[in-house]
Amino acid sequence: AVSPFNGNVYVLDVGDVVNRVQVYTGDTGEYLHEIPLEQVEYPSYKGLAFDAHGYLYTLDIRQGSILKMDVNNQRIVAELAQDELQKAGTADLAIDKSDNIYVLLHNSPENSAIYIFDSKGELFKRFGNLNYDGSEHEPGTFMFPVSLAVSDDGKMIAVCENGFITAYRFD
Repeated sequence: AVSPFNGNVYVLDVGDVVNRVQVYTGDTGEYLHEIPLEQVEYPSYKGLAFDAHGYLYTLDIRQGSILKMDVNNQRIVAELAQDELQKAGTADLAIDKSDNIYVLLHNSPENSAIYIFDSKGELFKRFGNLNYDGSEHEPGTFMFPVSLAVSDDGKMIAVCENGFITAYRFD
């Protein structure tokens, strides 16, 4: 993720031993520092995205939540959407300029593919469906989605799954 304020590049580094966000300058790629995340025995975080106020977000897949980080103080300031995400398997996240948080799912209780939360972590919309056996190929139905992107205005969503990228426009 690239900071909208200083252009620094934030890279999520997860593995069997370490979970952290590494920070580099956007112009020269010089290493600046890291933001440590909780250490566990397996990769526990997915996705990075900035909101319009400069907060950095990632998914804590072990706890089933969205973590909001203050990059200046290098600390987590909020844990969001835990009630909804504890029951789902998360794949990626994106944020539009209104600070709506889009979370891509690879499983969910009602087979929704994307949950959309407001900036406080309140679920206000679900989008798409999940199919686990490949039997459905309708628009908006996904099998093994891995990443998503959203336009600044939130009117365009792109989902990558199983070698395909599908874009949706909302009017």
